[in-house]
Amino acid sequence: MATYRIEADVSECQSIVFDIDDYLDVLDPSIGEKQAMFLPMVNLSVAEGWSPIELSYFQNEGTVDLADVSLWKSGLLLMNQKGYDALHDVLTANGEFLTCELHGKTAFIFNCLELKPENGAKVSYKEKNGWKQSVDAIEFPDGWNEPLFKFKNELTFNLYGSEAFKVAYDSNELKGLCFH
Repeated sequence: MATYRIEADVSECQSIVFDIDDYLDVLDPSIGEKQAMFLPMVNLSVAEGWSPIELSYFQNEGTVDLADVSLWKSGLLLMNQKGYDALHDVLTANGEFLTCELHGKTAFIFNCLELKPENGAKVSYKEKNGWKQSVDAIEFPDGWNEPLFKFKNELTFNLYGSEAFKVAYDSNELKGLCFH
C-alpha cells in the first residue's frame, strides 16, 4: 500500500487560512501560546477547550480555485464542508475535528493526533561534506497504514497519508493538496 507525503497545493489553489491571533486567543488559556504554535509537533488534543474561529482564503499568486482542504504546519488540515464530508469517515480515528466558520458556513480544522516515533522508519539522506542536505528516501514499517499520520526525521516534520486517504480525496474531486 502506498504512503504519500502531503503538501499544500499553493500553485493551483487559494489556501484556507486563519488569523494566528484568533487561533492563539482560543488555545493560549488551555495549552499556552508556545504549545499552540507547535501543536502538530507536540501532538495534543485541544477539542475540550476549543471555540470556533473564522477561517478565510489566502490568494496564492496566480490561483483562482478555492481549496477544499489546506495544510497548516504539517499537521493541521483546514477544510470546508465538502472536504469534511469527503474525509470525515477516513480521518475520525486519527485525530479530532475542530469546528470553525468559513465565509458564514461551517468549516473545520483537523488536528492529526497520529504521531509516529522518529526511530520507527528507515530514513536515508543526501549528504554533502558530511552534512545532511535533504531526505533521499523513507521506508515506513508495514504496520504504519493509518489514513493519516505525522512523522519527524532529522530534517523535516511532515504529514503522510495512505492510499485510502488519497482515494477519498481524489474520488470526491477535492482541491488544495499535493501527494508525493
